[in-house]
Amino acid sequence: MNRVPARVPPELKALAVILGTAVFAAAIVSFATAGHGRSVSQHPGHSVKSRKASAVVPGPFTGLPTASAIAHRRPVAVIIDNLYPDARPQAGLSQASVVIETLVESGITRLMGLFLEHDANRVGPIRSARPYFVRWADGYSSVFVHGGGSPAALNLIKRISGIVDIEALASRPEFTRARDRNEPDNLYSSTQAIRGLENGTGSPLTANFAPLAHKADAPPSARGPGQPIRIDFSTPLISSPPEYKVTYRYEPRKNQYLRADGGEAFVDQLTNRQIETNNVAILITNVAPIPGDAQQRVSVMSVGQGQAIYFRDGKAVRGIWEKRSAGSAIRFLDNNGRDVKFNKGRIWIEVVPPGAVQSGAPP
Repeated sequence: MNRVPARVPPELKALAVILGTAVFAAAIVSFATAGHGRSVSQHPGHSVKSRKASAVVPGPFTGLPTASAIAHRRPVAVIIDNLYPDARPQAGLSQASVVIETLVESGITRLMGLFLEHDANRVGPIRSARPYFVRWADGYSSVFVHGGGSPAALNLIKRISGIVDIEALASRPEFTRARDRNEPDNLYSSTQAIRGLENGTGSPLTANFAPLAHKADAPPSARGPGQPIRIDFSTPLISSPPEYKVTYRYEPRKNQYLRADGGEAFVDQLTNRQIETNNVAILITNVAPIPGDAQQRVSVMSVGQGQAIYFRDGKAVRGIWEKRSAGSAIRFLDNNGRDVKFNKGRIWIEVVPPGAVQSGAPP
């Protein structure tokens, strides 16, 4: 007996067509996006720790396109000697994303390079820490590299958990003494070797701080004339030798500030070129001799608030710096309390006593 096929109601036929079309469309979308579904966030901070290594995000210090795996690692903060003439020229500073300079003793300045978006095959000479450098490094969850330190700095390092402490005076193959210079101004390493030591500490390899705010460079027609910035670290109680007077000369065509110390071009030994930076930030704070200190060391107020001057695009604007605790990053604010937007690239930060900026500042 031949069976009569069951009739399918028109409503069920229409539903089957709709469902089939949806499944087919979903399959097409899945195929088209396979291998192309990497999402790049707007990089609001470093609290997100799992990103695909091939993703590209703005570098937290420079604002330039940076592989996510690099952008989210800890910065390497290296204390770098600036003794004249023994420590100059230094190696690796042109690869630092941020450099902070201030007084340490006897009118002599010292530098802390923060290396994140780029590495340096050679960095140094590495010198001793001071408490204010420790606090600045702590604000960026840094790998903190130093060759000893003042008693106050070494005691502070023991109490702070936000940094990874790397003592460069320890007997390690990652740190070497240059034969063409005298101790203690001849201790070197590389940021790659330092990160190898970091990996062995068992500490988290990612940082947790808000990135700096950035903007595009002003077009040439909107750039200022850029009066030279001249800084003298001397105070009524501290005499800083002329070799430590800093000058930044603005180059409008390149939109860069070229650095000189004591009237001589400040050169990176690795590149044999004068140091250039996209931004200069002046942080004004209390700097005073430590009473009774045989080494004539100084105290520098690093936690709190003070006046600031920001140089970008050949122009200068006044503002405020703020650091609420040892573990918080420096905030760079305008006079209305809004984050200052830096030009994308390097930043050199000069932490100075009142009256140190001799020219270049706005009235």
